[in-house]
Parts: sequence; structure tokens; C-alpha cells
Amino acid sequence: MSRARRLRRQQLQPAAPEAIADPAQSPVPRAPLWLSAAFLLPNLGALACGFVFDDRIVLVDNQSLHVHSFGQLAHIWKSGYWPDNRGLELYRPVAQTVWALTWAAGGGSHPAIFHALNLALGLAAVLLLYRLLLLVETPPRVAFAAAALFALFPIHTDATASVVGSSELMAAAFGLAAVIFYYRNQPVWALFLFGLAVFSKESAAAFAALPLAFPRKRPSLRDSWMAAAGAAAIVATALIAHNVLSRS
Repeated sequence: MSRARRLRRQQLQPAAPEAIADPAQSPVPRAPLWLSAAFLLPNLGALACGFVFDDRIVLVDNQSLHVHSFGQLAHIWKSGYWPDNRGLELYRPVAQTVWALTWAAGGGSHPAIFHALNLALGLAAVLLLYRLLLLVETPPRVAFAAAALFALFPIHTDATASVVGSSELMAAAFGLAAVIFYYRNQPVWALFLFGLAVFSKESAAAFAALPLAFPRKRPSLRDSWMAAAGAAAIVATALIAHNVLSRS
């Protein structure tokens, strides 16, 4: 067979199929939009909830959160969480400050404003979780599936239906944002957001352990020590505040 004929035959033969890529590595089109729908659609009913459960004790009947000027916010940082249960004090001044400002903006007459804020915070937590999973190199479709399951988890109802449940949403959103900045080697912003998370709800201290589960590649020793020392100082401050208030 002549060389020219062999070349023509090779050109007519179909090309060998390329290796099939791993489906998990391909991104999900419009992932943030689908995740937003997954969280918002099941939780929109919270807008009609009004004030429920501990909302009346912590917010509605708590005159200390019904402020009329920014100067009145200072006392929130000097007092505990429960207005009447001494010995069971918690310290969540960031959440209480947000509630006081929302009340002053009309939330006292329109509880839907509080619940809309809850939905926004919950949505932020879902999208930040998705972003964090991508940042630690989770395959895109696996990250999407994990974030979608998180968005659809029924327990979120407690946080979105109750106004005071937003402390959990703030802790989650600020905590996830703090870890994202940590992985971006921005320890100052990471510590600032971690502080907001811990002083929204004390359980946010657990976010300090996430870098142990997902170690950074080529970490800066200085930034790592700075973040670790700062996180320890924030948690210690929260514990001291709780101890002082529980004895007052």
C-alpha cells in the first residue's frame, strides 16, 4: 500500500475518543442560583412567623434593646443575654446589637423585617460554605451537593422562624467568612470576622478547629501563629465575659 493511500485512510478513520473527564470536576452551571433557591423556597414561610419562642423574653419585652440612639448601644456590651435569668448569663453582644438596630428600624412593628434578615443571613451561610468547599479544593459537584444538603437541612427552620435564632446564622456566616479569609492569608480580617462570630454565639469558637481538618498548602508560619494566638485570645475573652456576668 502506497504511503499516500495510508495517509488518506488514516484521515478517514474517526479520531480516538478523548479520555472522559471526571464528572465531579466539572462545575455546576449557575450553582449559586440553585443553592439560593434550595434555601429560600422552603424557608419563605418564616416571613409570616411574627415573634415566637424566646423572642418575647429576649427582644419584645426587653426594654434594654429598644434603643433610640447609637449611644444607647454601649450598654449592650456591658450586660448579658438574658434580661431576667441571673446565673445563666450568655454573652452575645453582636447579635443583640443587630437586633436593637433592626428594632429601631421598624422591626418592632414589622417582625417580617427580622425574618427577612434571618433569610439573608442563612443564604449567606449557604453560599459561603459552598465557596469554602471550593477553596479547599473539593470537587465542584461534590461541593455543590454538600452545600445543597446543608441548605435543605430541616433544622434551619428553628433559626429562621425565631428572631433570636439569627444568632446562630450570624455565627455561621461570620465564622465561614473568617475561615475563607484565613485560607486567603488575610489573618487580620479572619480574626475580625471570627470575633464577630464568637460574640454572636459562643458555639462559633468551633470554627477555629477547621484549619486542622483542611490544612493550608504552603502556610505562612507568621500568619498561622498570628491567627492561632488571636483566635485563642478571642475565645478567652468570651469565656471571661461569661464568667464575670454569671457572677454579677
